[in-house]
Amino acid sequence: NSRKILAGIVDKLGATDLFVAFAVAIDKLDKIGWDAVALELGSNGFQTNQIEALQKLFNFEGTNLGKIELLKVFFADNALGNEGLSEIKSVLRLSDLNGYDNANLIFDFKLARGLSYYTGLIYEGKSVDVPFGSIAGGGRYDNLVGMFAGRKIPAVGFSFGLDRIIDLLS
Repeated sequence: NSRKILAGIVDKLGATDLFVAFAVAIDKLDKIGWDAVALELGSNGFQTNQIEALQKLFNFEGTNLGKIELLKVFFADNALGNEGLSEIKSVLRLSDLNGYDNANLIFDFKLARGLSYYTGLIYEGKSVDVPFGSIAGGGRYDNLVGMFAGRKIPAVGFSFGLDRIIDLLS
């Protein structure tokens, strides 16, 4: 996914100022389910109509291309959301051009990664054969390194959960 897509979603809903609460709640979706996430969103200032719009959007199941088309319509005039979609399309296109099998490369616009320092694409790695949750994760964070270096340094990071990988292998 891309944090730009998530920011575009809340912007289209008129809730730009609630982005952090949105990202933190959506990051829990796989763990606590929609009903609990909806309650959390409501308690953080989202209106009923906004929550219903999110549920309708997040209920969509389809291919990567189907998700892109859905969001292209949703983001008709939203520059930030469209910029995030462009990033996703580039990743899928470049992966395909380099000969990779994209069957397990899934665009999930519900993926939020709750840490606020991510600025662009975000990733998670999961086992294909065993439903286990993520074993790796990361993303783009253009501002984090610069806070310490005193100048803008674009960066991308990815880490593996060694304990989870060992459990999965067991």
